[in-house]
Amino acid sequence: MILKLTNAAVNYQAKPILINTDHIISIFEDEIDEKPVTIIYSMTKETWHVEETVNTIYNQIKRSTI
Repeated sequence: MILKLTNAAVNYQAKPILINTDHIISIFEDEIDEKPVTIIYSMTKETWHVEETVNTIYNQIKRSTI
């Protein structure tokens, strides 16, 4: 499944990002410049910083599997 999320990385803020859920290992919340972000870590050792919360991402994945 592909998730469409909102990039939170400094040079790409507010731009859409598509992430293949088959590659996700972990999702956790953190802060960048005191702004809350969610970090997605992949099995290819890439990381993405997005604006959506862990719960929002989890619900998107959960809905797609029903």
